[in-house]
Amino acid sequence: MSLTAEQAAAEARYWITVDDTESLEQLVSQLQLKPFIAAAQIQNRFGQAITSSLAQAESDQVEQALVLVEEVMDGDRVIGYLTLTVDESLLLEAPVKTHAYLTFYGQFLLGFAVLAGIFMAITFNRWRYRRSALPETTE
Repeated sequence: MSLTAEQAAAEARYWITVDDTESLEQLVSQLQLKPFIAAAQIQNRFGQAITSSLAQAESDQVEQALVLVEEVMDGDRVIGYLTLTVDESLLLEAPVKTHAYLTFYGQFLLGFAVLAGIFMAITFNRWRYRRSALPETTE
């Protein structure tokens, strides 16, 4: 998540320096397309909003919101701020789905290993008792 904010801030740096609000609005709308970002806003160095996402009102309804603020730097100067409101529940859903998927296949492989062990034990016992049942030849 932090990497997304850093990349977006680096992209916003150029658009803030050339004062291109249309490109900043496109950047904010691209950030808004990510499923876990509830709202995005870009501010100048004084904290005045340059552009913000259209679904800003919906971000107030997010129960578990995580707010990331990334400084937009031009060399050593701060020229703006990028604020991302992240829906933490949506962000944490992806690993839960992956965990459920891996758990299912782990259970499948464990069951397969148990069956393979049972068949190996049966085969070993058959060979062992077959050898002991054979009459020994004497010369």
